[in-house]
Amino acid sequence: MIPLFKNKSNKQPSWFDSGNAYIQNRLLETRPHYLTAPAAIEVCNIAAEFNFYIKHYEAGILHEINGKKCYEPRDGWVNSYADIGKVESFEDAKRNNQIAFNLIKEDIANGHTAFSVKLNEF
Repeated sequence: MIPLFKNKSNKQPSWFDSGNAYIQNRLLETRPHYLTAPAAIEVCNIAAEFNFYIKHYEAGILHEINGKKCYEPRDGWVNSYADIGKVESFEDAKRNNQIAFNLIKEDIANGHTAFSVKLNEF
């Protein structure tokens, strides 16, 4: 599978174990961002409170090779798959993010251990 988020800058990606830290830092850096499974779940639960919704995400596997974390993409989801048009309100974002939450939980149950999440503002 081709990654949804290509590392065009060839910079070392940022890894987050906290959804809150990811949301706080994602706008400050230009490198790719990856989240552990617990952080991806946390992002789904709190993103709307920061005026974000999950536009799409990619599920993958986290590997450690020679002391470096590596991300192997496996599967992806885009919010338009859920027939969600525009996300314009807090309620829309919560509904959208709940769908992503449920799908990420399924991905975790299927063995995915890392996620790349794209947030958009509403």
